[in-house]
Amino acid sequence: DPPPALEGIVEHLLSHLRDIFHTLIHQAVGSAAEGSAPHDAMLHTICKCLHHTLQSYMPQALLPTLPVWMEDILLFMESQCGVIMTSEAQLPRARALKRCLQICAAMVTRHRKQLEGYLGRICRC
Repeated sequence: DPPPALEGIVEHLLSHLRDIFHTLIHQAVGSAAEGSAPHDAMLHTICKCLHHTLQSYMPQALLPTLPVWMEDILLFMESQCGVIMTSEAQLPRARALKRCLQICAAMVTRHRKQLEGYLGRICRC
């Protein structure tokens, strides 16, 4: 069982950041050619929170919205395929992308049964 504090983090923090994350993902997807958007650092921070949440345990409070989180993560990763990031302004986007890869790695290694239907897309990214 996940620790109660982890459930609290999901209920009181991540659940409220879900819509913001969705908006930031679509902003990043829309600016894929440029390689950066104004709020990429915030996107990276939310990815970091989600990664640390999923690293060891699967909080029960996250299960109902996990498909939506995964759809956004995979959409972001797919939009960045082939984008070469070389400027300093693109660093937050590159860090967010790295966190998304780490989230997928944690999901595959620790929470595989929740990944039904996503494994093929993860492998293609």
